[in-house]
Amino acid sequence: MVPHKKQKLLSSFAMMLLLVGPAQAALSECQQSKARYIDPESELVFAFEAGSESSAFLQSFSIGSEKSETKIEGFITLEGEPLRPIAYAVHQCPDGDITGDELAECTIWQGVVYGLYSDGAVGLLPDESDPAVKQLLLPDFARSVMSKPLWSELNIDREPFEVFDLLDCGAG
Repeated sequence: MVPHKKQKLLSSFAMMLLLVGPAQAALSECQQSKARYIDPESELVFAFEAGSESSAFLQSFSIGSEKSETKIEGFITLEGEPLRPIAYAVHQCPDGDITGDELAECTIWQGVVYGLYSDGAVGLLPDESDPAVKQLLLPDFARSVMSKPLWSELNIDREPFEVFDLLDCGAG
């Protein structure tokens, strides 16, 4: 026989499993284009945004914090040989069509976006309609963003890392 206190604990644990199960299932069904990720160190949130069908970019995103209204905007395009998803994180770019020099001046980070899959595999970011990866890897993101004046505007207390964990499926 299980004592009453242990019975309550087991009952609470069973209820938690019932609640977590549907949440995990919802995340596993989340499309990459709707996923939001969080850096557990700095609490920066990387959020994919709905794109325009006429856009030349694969996906758009923003990076920000609840501690600041400042946002880093960005886009992902295919470049290189072989083609790979290259992200451009930008801040205060001119509106409209811009030159390569203007883009270079307002880019605070540029790099390949990698996905860390739930089976432990590392690969390129999946297509926007594919299931969201468990984590995003943004090589050299922390070093790059912290070296810019923008860093103080973000009002972050802790240094960001380069791995962002899946947070939710576009909530907020």
